[in-house]
Amino acid sequence: MEGLKRTAMRSDGRVLKTEQGLLLRSLQPSDAGVYYCTSTEKNFKHTLVRLQLVVLSGRAINNILAESGGGVGPAASTASLQSSAWTPSTGQYKDLLTILSQPEMSLINQYCQDYWHLGSASPKDPMLGSIRGKDLKELKEQKKPRNRRNHDEQMGGQET
Repeated sequence: MEGLKRTAMRSDGRVLKTEQGLLLRSLQPSDAGVYYCTSTEKNFKHTLVRLQLVVLSGRAINNILAESGGGVGPAASTASLQSSAWTPSTGQYKDLLTILSQPEMSLINQYCQDYWHLGSASPKDPMLGSIRGKDLKELKEQKKPRNRRNHDEQMGGQET
């Protein structure tokens, strides 16, 4: 990763920070590239997700719409995108399946599921809201005692 210039995303009119993440309201060709979602824990940064963003030109989008039976031009492309009867062509469907089957997508899906699971769990259990950063599995499960004497005392002091 040497030689790569990393810059933090700035929240401006085009980029909004939401609870779910960043929302890019409009894309420009300069937005294309690799995006990293990083997390910092105890002054150590690690990458959660790495995404490759490809920005399609208006011409490429019009070509795709023309291939799928939509018209050409802004009015035709808007109408075909808003139509609920629009169905992707076989090529578009295969492209979508290829994108969704990439390893990054399963990581993103797992992250989103975990995020939404934690968000929905907090109203039921107020303690979960304060311990989101901790390992919930470790907090939910009681560790077995490592020492026999402590284990015997907890079991009621049975003698053998």
